[in-house]
Amino acid sequence: MEFIASFNEPIVPIIHGYLSDLHPPSINDPKLAVQAVYGMILSHAMLSNIFYSKHKSKFPNLKFGVILNISPSIPLDGIYYSEDDLKAAEIHDMLLNHSMMYQMIKGEIKKELIDFLKEKDLLPINTKQEIEIIKKTKIDLLVVNFYNPLRVSKPNGKRSYKFLHNFYNTYNWDKVRINIFRGWEIRPESLYDIVKIIKNDFDNIPFFVSENVMGVENEHLYKN
Repeated sequence: MEFIASFNEPIVPIIHGYLSDLHPPSINDPKLAVQAVYGMILSHAMLSNIFYSKHKSKFPNLKFGVILNISPSIPLDGIYYSEDDLKAAEIHDMLLNHSMMYQMIKGEIKKELIDFLKEKDLLPINTKQEIEIIKKTKIDLLVVNFYNPLRVSKPNGKRSYKFLHNFYNTYNWDKVRINIFRGWEIRPESLYDIVKIIKNDFDNIPFFVSENVMGVENEHLYKN
């Protein structure tokens, strides 16, 4: 199978480059972060439109898609949690998982995301023509990178300079299995949760898992 992707893990430079200073351009600015996400979604959509209108017929076996890293959210231990904890988990999914999944897979702009961004005065600059381009988005194949879920709790109510922490906090449950190299939770069930989302929300689009489960340090020690 031949496959081309528009992006690999596009949310990563947003989180680390526009909502923290870990990656360039090291700008902690939610307004610019949203605009950068919008730019990625639009460029992906433009590639999709061009590929299917001008090139798909020439290369019928070539699959077009995107590689998304997905970390499903879990409120607290997943069993005992409050409505506020559940809301925090839903906001995490909306901002860091669904914000790219729906637009990049089928060009669907979720109303709850628009309402959230509008309420926070974070709607990106856009045109009607661009929105129409995004709505025409389609892909042949989704590639998933999965390592860990994210357990969240409700925010502590204090204003945080870290934008995302105003809506949820990470929750460190003492009963999880941890990858000691990265500090990530090991939970295969969350990969199954991703599969259910793909089946139920994305018409069971063809997909495969490219990266999963194991992230280690000193990788060269594990090579034969």
